[in-house]
Amino acid sequence: MTEAEDMQDSKTCYRSRSVWGAIVAILAAILQLAGGEFGAAERQEMVDAAVTIAGAIGGVLALYGRLEATARIAPAGTNRNDPERLRTGN
Repeated sequence: MTEAEDMQDSKTCYRSRSVWGAIVAILAAILQLAGGEFGAAERQEMVDAAVTIAGAIGGVLALYGRLEATARIAPAGTNRNDPERLRTGN
């Protein structure tokens, strides 16, 4: 798969290793100023952990959102505001 084909897919920012890598790099730099030492292996472990945690939080939020929703999910390609569908409930 080419890089151009890879960029056709989309994902939320919290699922992006690049975003989490940047966040970890910034945090590692700040912590290093405070006296901490982080090598490449430690940074990679922090990125992996951050992506896993963010994915879990995203899943919990999605489930919570669906459970608290006040409207049904319409099948793909249907017009939610179609008067016939609203009348019959289908």
